[in-house]
Amino acid sequence: MPTLYVRRVSLKDSLSDAEVAAYWKFFQEEFIPAVMKVPGIRSCKLYSGAGGLRADTIGLIEMDDAGSTSACSPTLEYAP
Repeated sequence: MPTLYVRRVSLKDSLSDAEVAAYWKFFQEEFIPAVMKVPGIRSCKLYSGAGGLRADTIGLIEMDDAGSTSACSPTLEYAP
């Protein structure tokens, strides 16, 4: 059964602009492409809501079934 994983992200105000830029660069250049290589993942998208790049950002991962999230964990290397 198709599943949609939804995660709301709000970054701390204490982060510098460079840290925020590095965070989003990692997501766009490394995290999303890695997730898209996992079997069963249909799409991975980020949407910025009110508040720019620091607040109210929503990540959506559409997958064939909820078990696809288990396949993501060992596949991804998270940034420090």
